[in-house]
Amino acid sequence: MEHRRAQPEVVALEGSGLIRGRVLDVGCGTGENVLFLAWRGYPTVGIDISPTAIERARAKAVERGITATFYVGNAVSIYEMLVRRCAGVERGVLLRVPAEAPASTRYAHVV
Repeated sequence: MEHRRAQPEVVALEGSGLIRGRVLDVGCGTGENVLFLAWRGYPTVGIDISPTAIERARAKAVERGITATFYVGNAVSIYEMLVRRCAGVERGVLLRVPAEAPASTRYAHVV
């Protein structure tokens, strides 16, 4: 079943002002959280292992006129995203990666 809107936890986090900077949604599925955050003005990246889900997420972005980036990828792909100093949302949990930390430390904070 496809999500038709952002998860309430993500909406609440965004409303609280706790999300800052770029956002990475790991396991984004069809992209509802990514699309919501992009609509709210955050540079966003979604990654999912399912090419079908990513294809649908990209189509929804075009349909809604929202700029967001989606990649097909797995755990190895995530490391590259984290090095780019993203905040990450995983099932409503905000993962903040300190920009000043060395790459290996940033990765360890999230894992």
